Amino acid sequence: MDEHGHLATEIYRWKRQRVIPQFSHLHKNNKFQVIYHNVLSLLKHSKLIENDKCFTSSDVILLGETWLSSIDQIHIHGFELIERTDDGPLRKPRGVCIFINKHLRKQITTSDSFVLKHENSRIDTSWILLNKIKIVAIYCKPQTSSSLWKKWFHQMNLSKTTTENIIILGDFNINSFQENHCVLRWFHRINFNILNTTQPTTQHKTHLDWVVSNTAYKTGTYASYFSYHHPIWA
Repeated sequence: MDEHGHLATEIYRWKRQRVIPQFSHLHKNNKFQVIYHNVLSLLKHSKLIENDKCFTSSDVILLGETWLSSIDQIHIHGFELIERTDDGPLRKPRGVCIFINKHLRKQITTSDSFVLKHENSRIDTSWILLNKIKIVAIYCKPQTSSSLWKKWFHQMNLSKTTTENIIILGDFNINSFQENHCVLRWFHRINFNILNTTQPTTQHKTHLDWVVSNTAYKTGTYASYFSYHHPIWA
């Protein structure tokens, strides 16, 4: 076959075979979508998030390890910042925040943020109640003590009798692939499950970023080129 024949064959094949991008399902707006990412400094990477359609097609954006000081102002076009944790003028590896698509702003019933810390342990938490679903963002410092985690469960009022529909997304800094951590056991004891158990969430093949809920949701990971954590979504 001559060169023109090869070209014609390739054009014919290209027209008949539809190429579907791997993450095209995250661009669609016909379903409710929440995405979480450990961004390793929001100040550095906010524009990359703002220009990423998988993030801006989401209804709620949860971000961890934001490294924000109390005076830093962050904006994502089309979204409103609802909750954030930061304390003091220094930028340190901690913090979470919640952005919501502006068209959903009036559907938020309530929201809150809190930080638990003791010695070298720290847990940052923000949450919103949206359409009767409590959506929680969390960032936990590595090797946080079990006693602080116990306090966190109490603060969140999580138990077997919890009737709220709750979904928690965040960097727990606990590798669920290897560790039988007390946090895993406590979640299971109150009928909360880690939903994204099949894929690693970091470039090091560890599973530190969890989607935890007392309700079943479809979950997955996305790609990041500025953080060694993979974004997770539900």
